[in-house]
Amino acid sequence: MSSRPDDKDNSNVVRPSSEDSGHLPGELPASYEEVFALVPVACVITRMADGLILAVNDEWCALTGIARAVALGSTSTQLGIWRDSEHRSRFLAAREDLNQLYALRAADGDQRMVRIRTRMLRARGTELLVVSLTQATEEAAVRTDLQRTLEGLSSANQALRSQLDLLGEIAQRVPGLMYQAVRYPDGRSEIKYMSDPAVRMLELGPQEYKTDPRALFSRFHPDEIPRILEDLERCGADGSDLRERYRIRLPSGALRWFRFEASPRQQPDGSLLWHGYVADVTEEHTTRAALERQQQLLQAVSTALSLYITSDGKSEVFTRLLESIREVVRPSASFLVEIASTTSAPGERVSSLQGTLLGSGGTSRAFRLEDPQSLELLQQGRAAVLLAGHPCHAAMSQDTGSSDPLVVVPLRLRSDLVGLVGLHHPDPRAVTFELGFLEPLTRAAAQILLAWRGHTERASTLKRLAEAGEQLKAERRALQIVLDSMGQGLAKLEVDGRISFYNRRLLELLDVPESLMASRPTHAQISAFLASRGEFGDSYELVDAAGREYVRGAENAQAPEVYLRRTPQGRYLEIGTRALPEGGAVRTITDVTPYMVAQEELATERQRLAWVLDATRPGIWENNLQNDELKINSRWAEIVGYTLEELNPVSSQTWRRLVHPDDLVRADAARDAHIAGDVPYYECDVRMRHKDGHWVWINTHGRVHRRASDGEPLYMSGMHLDISDRVKAQDALSALNENLERLVAERTRSLERTLRDMEAIAYSIAHDLRTPLRSVNGFAAVLLESEVQHLSEAGARSLQRIVGASARMGQMLTEMLEVLAVVRAEIAQEVVDMQALAIDIDHQLGLRASGVELLIDPMPTAQGDPRLIKKALRNLMDNAWKYARDRDPPRVHVGFDREKDAYFVRDNGMGFDMAQAPKLFGLFQRLHGDTSVPGLGIGLAICARIVERHAGRVWAEAQPGVGATFWMKLPGPG
Repeated sequence: MSSRPDDKDNSNVVRPSSEDSGHLPGELPASYEEVFALVPVACVITRMADGLILAVNDEWCALTGIARAVALGSTSTQLGIWRDSEHRSRFLAAREDLNQLYALRAADGDQRMVRIRTRMLRARGTELLVVSLTQATEEAAVRTDLQRTLEGLSSANQALRSQLDLLGEIAQRVPGLMYQAVRYPDGRSEIKYMSDPAVRMLELGPQEYKTDPRALFSRFHPDEIPRILEDLERCGADGSDLRERYRIRLPSGALRWFRFEASPRQQPDGSLLWHGYVADVTEEHTTRAALERQQQLLQAVSTALSLYITSDGKSEVFTRLLESIREVVRPSASFLVEIASTTSAPGERVSSLQGTLLGSGGTSRAFRLEDPQSLELLQQGRAAVLLAGHPCHAAMSQDTGSSDPLVVVPLRLRSDLVGLVGLHHPDPRAVTFELGFLEPLTRAAAQILLAWRGHTERASTLKRLAEAGEQLKAERRALQIVLDSMGQGLAKLEVDGRISFYNRRLLELLDVPESLMASRPTHAQISAFLASRGEFGDSYELVDAAGREYVRGAENAQAPEVYLRRTPQGRYLEIGTRALPEGGAVRTITDVTPYMVAQEELATERQRLAWVLDATRPGIWENNLQNDELKINSRWAEIVGYTLEELNPVSSQTWRRLVHPDDLVRADAARDAHIAGDVPYYECDVRMRHKDGHWVWINTHGRVHRRASDGEPLYMSGMHLDISDRVKAQDALSALNENLERLVAERTRSLERTLRDMEAIAYSIAHDLRTPLRSVNGFAAVLLESEVQHLSEAGARSLQRIVGASARMGQMLTEMLEVLAVVRAEIAQEVVDMQALAIDIDHQLGLRASGVELLIDPMPTAQGDPRLIKKALRNLMDNAWKYARDRDPPRVHVGFDREKDAYFVRDNGMGFDMAQAPKLFGLFQRLHGDTSVPGLGIGLAICARIVERHAGRVWAEAQPGVGATFWMKLPGPG
């Protein structure tokens, strides 16, 4: 910039001519001019469009050395502040950069560095620019020194960068990535350096940084993270190098194997510095895995061939083949099919495949495949995929139960389809992808299947030849065995009448020696032998008349086809003879004893049924439910006063006509319920119109005894019983019950009156009797105290008796009221803690404090009124203490016996004779005359009334001089 000598002028602004564009210099308000002049910073106002200077202050004039008169009306470019308009435009474009310093040449020739700040201002539609200039010469000097320092550092950095570039170039050409990471003592991790191949190897996105540990760890396979953390912890602890392989899951979904090599170095600040190298070894890992799989496959083929040579069965061989295939494709289920040999011509389409399915567990079943599309693929040597919804999928998967898609792999040798392998897998493409790798194994399986088929056919042929050689020898033996196992005796009679063949059963039924039958006897010889033993009876009465003459051996008597005879032991034999076309005959002997016995039993049952029917005289009916035909016996008609002839023709309408209309509805409903299967039998009491006009009560019941194949009822049968007398008896019983209910109601009212009388008596005892009794007792006691010196000895004793008797009578009245209160009390049903009650009673009576050895066992809870049950238990414990207090020491035991299901209170007191036990729980009953034992004999009576009101039971067991046990049985909760 250039400057001009200062021109002192009293005017602060220039007033340009009216030709200037819109705004005239010097038209600012006076107040503004004063403020603008006093600003302690060099300021100038210019027009934005062309840089025309409109106003300057004294500080600006002093800084630039340009007089105000020279500046006003000139542009900043004319004054040399900017070289040209383009220089000014560049300033305006970068005016927001507050750090930029500008060189200003003052009028005295010195160059000064200034910082320029600007603000936009709009006045009368014109854009103005307010500019302030701050001197920054010293700052510029500092900046110059800093720049030199930075240039020196830049040179050093450039040298270092050259070295880093060299290392980086080396790192870029290494087939992997290099890194440096640090782990601080507080657990934080930071990657200090990672070479550029990390972007490609880790597939880092634009928002991810190589030095961000999360970007690296997010790539690790989830299953590998625990292992790498454990490895880092171990190597960091012992300082050993890390050399491991881990799986990496990249954002693209690819699964890669990385080899990590790293060395830890402990730092002085406690942090751990790692230098490492990572290489992608996926191809190496894949190649190694493929080689291992190939070796595994070859080993499987070798094992299968060895098993085929050494094994006697095919199940073990094919099971091993399936295991080898499963190790490769990992199916959810698998099976192998041995196809039966086919005779189709080349190129001919097969309509179905049949064979034997061998499961993975060694099971086998028949196999059949009829899907045309699958058959075509298999004949072409291609795998067929059957999805879960395919019609053949369910049939072929019934053994495996898998719903995964099924891949059917053909086993072909030359052009023959010898077998199939079925593989269930969620991803069929994964299976088909491995088929090329599995080809050696599937080819071996096809060869073994074909070889086994030939072996089986040869073995079968040899077996058939051997069987044919033995067949003739075995036929007679087999026939003999079969005939001997028959339930019938069998013999063959030749034309001359001799027996040439017989079975074992014949010997058993006739009970003849085998030596006789082996001599080929005639029928006459056998009959003579049996007759000599009395088998036919003295006059052949044991032989049926149809065969009697033949058995006697009468001349020209022919053997009947069938006749019966009975043995002396009571068995029945049926003898049959059938002539043979070539001559001779076959004779059979059958033991029909069970049949004859059953017939006799059936006849007996029929007779017994006839007797029962005759005794009960029921009306029998059978109804054809298809056509409403009704069959009845004479008794059915007799019950309603008719004969069968009078009711003919009989149908279901006959029944409906005679039944009371109200009862017919119930009868039909009961019949329909039985037909529907809701009830096992049909039964109903109905009224039927007698021929004489009155109603007869009938019990009709029956059941469906025959149904069609679809369950539809066909026939229903049953019987009628005349129950008129029973109905009359029931009516009489109902009348008797009504009378009984009336008597019970009257008795109840009487008892209620009695109860009210008892309440009145109780009230009288409580009020009317006690008052005079207290008077007698009081006056007698006063006389004994005040007038005893005036009384004779006999008079004093009489007064004492009066006082004692009145006191006892008062006590008796009190306890009588207590009995009435127990009888009248409402029973509250609550769960009662018996052990807590016994402990509370002990505190009230002070048994332990009185020297009693008290034992309270744990006891189950009871159900009842807590207040009344406590009174009963208190009376028993108090009674035990009174009768044992003279013992040394007195003992009282409270507990529960599970065998008797009852609570007990046991003491070691004086006991009592069990012959007096019936009086024990009566009112005012005392079994001991000893007046030293207090009481009026009412405590046990109250206890008995309480237990009885709880539907329980109370009793006692005792022995004189030993003690007594009182039992109390109460209902439990629930």
